[in-house]
Amino acid sequence: MDVAAGAMTPLINKLGSLLLDEYSQEKRVRKSVKSLITELEMMHAVLRKIGTKPPEQFDEQVLIWAGKVRELSYHMEDAVDTFIVRVEDVGHDRGSTNMKNRVKKFLKRATKLFNKGKALHHISDAIEEAQWLAKELGDLRQRYMIEEHANGNGDAVDPRLKAVYKHVTELVGIDHLRDELIKKLCDGNQRSKGQLRTMSIVGSGGLGKTTLAKAAYDKIKVQFDSVAFVSVSRNPDMTKIFKKILHELDKSMYTTINEVARDHEQLLDELRKFLQDKRYLIVIDDIWDEEAWEFIKVNRGKIFVKWGKMDEILLNGMKPLTEDDSERLFYKRIFPQGKGGSGKDMQRILSFSYYDLPSHLKTCLLYLSIFPEDFEIRRDRLIWMWIAEGFVQGGKQGTALFELGESYFNELANRNLIQPVHVNAAGKVEACRVHDMVLDLLCSLSSEQNFATILDGSGTQQSKSISHRKSRRLSFQNSMSEPSTNLVDATSMPQVRSVVLFKADIDLIQNISCFQVLRVLDLEGCDFGRNPDDVDLRYIKNLLHLRYLGLRRTHVRELPVEIGKLQFLETLDLADNGSSVAVIPSSVVRLRRLMFLDVANSVLPAGIGNLTSLEELKGKLVDVKELGQLVELRVLYLFWNGNDESMCNSLVVSLGKLRKMQRLTIYVDRLQPEVDIQILGKLPALRSLWLWTSQAQPTHVETFVVGANAFPCLRECRFFNFHAVPSMFPRGAMPRLEIMHFTARASDIAGGDLSVGMGHLPSLQQVTVCLWVEKGSTSDKCNEEADAVLRHAVDTHPNRPTLQTYQSSHPDRASPAESTSLELDLAERDKVHAARTRRGQDETRPPLP
Repeated sequence: MDVAAGAMTPLINKLGSLLLDEYSQEKRVRKSVKSLITELEMMHAVLRKIGTKPPEQFDEQVLIWAGKVRELSYHMEDAVDTFIVRVEDVGHDRGSTNMKNRVKKFLKRATKLFNKGKALHHISDAIEEAQWLAKELGDLRQRYMIEEHANGNGDAVDPRLKAVYKHVTELVGIDHLRDELIKKLCDGNQRSKGQLRTMSIVGSGGLGKTTLAKAAYDKIKVQFDSVAFVSVSRNPDMTKIFKKILHELDKSMYTTINEVARDHEQLLDELRKFLQDKRYLIVIDDIWDEEAWEFIKVNRGKIFVKWGKMDEILLNGMKPLTEDDSERLFYKRIFPQGKGGSGKDMQRILSFSYYDLPSHLKTCLLYLSIFPEDFEIRRDRLIWMWIAEGFVQGGKQGTALFELGESYFNELANRNLIQPVHVNAAGKVEACRVHDMVLDLLCSLSSEQNFATILDGSGTQQSKSISHRKSRRLSFQNSMSEPSTNLVDATSMPQVRSVVLFKADIDLIQNISCFQVLRVLDLEGCDFGRNPDDVDLRYIKNLLHLRYLGLRRTHVRELPVEIGKLQFLETLDLADNGSSVAVIPSSVVRLRRLMFLDVANSVLPAGIGNLTSLEELKGKLVDVKELGQLVELRVLYLFWNGNDESMCNSLVVSLGKLRKMQRLTIYVDRLQPEVDIQILGKLPALRSLWLWTSQAQPTHVETFVVGANAFPCLRECRFFNFHAVPSMFPRGAMPRLEIMHFTARASDIAGGDLSVGMGHLPSLQQVTVCLWVEKGSTSDKCNEEADAVLRHAVDTHPNRPTLQTYQSSHPDRASPAESTSLELDLAERDKVHAARTRRGQDETRPPLP
């Protein structure tokens, strides 16, 4: 039920913003909004409590109430967004002074005022209706004592108890870990006579922590005067926990302990007295809050073992089974002695990790249910979809929404709820997968909470049931063998917020405007290349709520001019479409809320400087002066063709204004390294820099004119087609640089004309060098000598960074497509390099690609 709490958060924030707007100056609206916010905040508090436990632990009336609150919050948020859409400025006049345009402008203003009046009337009615529903739900909350029932009906039987009571002969492959744990316990006990010892076993759900702890406990418990193995709940009652421990320690003495009324302090004193002169072993199973376990401080060399979801001792990997253990496990599975049911138990175990998440992470994790099994999910795609749905709410001042979303992604990865794939050379996760068992859990929860509907062609979904369930998200997956319009009646589902297609479906695209409050339309990977003329994207002009439009790898030929009407659009992704989309319509520059714009090799229209909310931009730029207006940019991939010296200077001056820039990749015709590097070195947040020139510039300067404090945050630096070796930077510059790629003549390095010393770069870990082989050269001796010089440079560096070299002839010119291909090739080489380095292989002389 925490999805309801997740849906409530953006609504409360939007209503709060509405109070600050000019539209709330009408007393009736302002008073109603304040009253509604108060009621919703009370509901939100109850929903957060409900969201900490599985649904089966609540009475039916609690679940019904939470479901109604969820629908109320969705409905009200749609009403607020619709109101804002209606009063949004529908055009941006450029100050024309002729009479015809002035008349048009007057009529537009009059229409706008009329529309605002109508919209204000509609929002007033919607707020009054929501107030009435909220009051009714509030009455129901009190009548059926929802707060009281929100504590649940007690903890369900923990499926891990099967592991606790499993006989040791049934366990396979645990002997080594058990004996290792016992050795640590017993050896440590000998060394620490008279001191309390604690040990934690930590890892993700289902890894086998309970089984390991119980196996060790059973083997050594005879060595202690008193022992106890106690399992606790997610929200432990300390009084009950102490009673459990006392009963386990001495069942005869504490037979009636549960019937005695004693408070927390009395039980703790009793426990201390009982253990005072004894050697004891206590195992506390399933601890989720470390602060709850700062107790039991006595002497006499006792051992206290606890395990749970904390960060002291990690059990984060299981060694492969031996051949004998694998055979034993195989026969146990094929010829079981008892009944099955392990899949359900594992889902229950995994659900503990889900319900331990804060509400915002629950909603973000649940969104992964829309992706197919074993699907590789790009990190950036996922985060921008989260933002479009409103799952990522503003954090600390100055923190971009994407960076906040990235922290959500990393937290899910740290909790092992998603599996990282494609870790780049800088150690950043580029994509993830969801384990099959986790995905099964998410799909089950998603269906229960009416969060999303998955259509995979299995025949289990029927169009009528889908339309009646009021599903908010639809995922059409690859295995569908029939058109989606046969499964879904789009005209009866105006409430849908996300539509994700994994297979091209032109019929659905033509009906897409039926989804009146659609926030996310993701067609990534739906290849319309066979019949691109049949794809008419003009239908999207009616999707006025749209925040995310994903057209990557669709091969659509034309972006409609009507796209300028989507005033709420935040993400427009046209990457990896080759040369399909040749021209981007000028109306794109009206999308002032755009934060992500990727048009790949297409030309960006004039007026791009209007998009002052942009955080990430990729494309060909014509007017470089406008770039300096995009002060929110964090990521820039820029193709620019031009040899005009004054325009080159304007480009670099514009780049110097982008103080939030973190990742910068530039492809230009020519470069002035002495000037350009100096300006770029002053960007305070720059972490990654890739510079390309289409025309080879084999000449070089002795040093760059940069200060010792240049590039303070740079971690990755790659220069292509011009000389820029490490020794050209002064000591003190690039203090955090870990990865460097540079280009140089092999003859210059071999002959000593070019110094490749890198000892002044203290953080360097990885070096890649492109050795230019001059035309007509047939001797390998020069390359071997250059390689030897480079190897000596890395060997004498304190970090002994890894070295890769490859050869290239002098290219006279490279196209943007060729450069992109090389960039991808280098990225793939980095992945292989990083993987080999992690395996401990020698990377000094890797094979050339």
